[in-house]
Amino acid sequence: QSERLHKVLAHVNEVHSMCSVLGLDFGKTISDVHPSLHGTSLEQATNISDSTLEGLENAILKLKTEKKVRFQKLKDITASLFELWQLMDSTMEEKSYFSKITSVIRLSEAEIVEPAS
Repeated sequence: QSERLHKVLAHVNEVHSMCSVLGLDFGKTISDVHPSLHGTSLEQATNISDSTLEGLENAILKLKTEKKVRFQKLKDITASLFELWQLMDSTMEEKSYFSKITSVIRLSEAEIVEPAS
């Protein structure tokens, strides 16, 4: 059972991290998997069933998919912004206001591990 608990803790931590990056409500996300996972100490959680573990794995998969979709949208928008700047002959000063957004183009999806990174 200790191994199961460690697996649940690892999954819950990953869900927490992903929710933080995506700006989603961790409590709601984890409660959707199983209500016993939210609001109590995981050591006291009585339901560490296969379905709970599967629910956590599915939640992680959904969150990773959402992150991928958002990252691709951001890359597409940034590419459009670069094209627009080229058409408008924008100055470096004008472009500098968007440096935080455009710097994302140089990152891989795996490098985005915290909010506003």
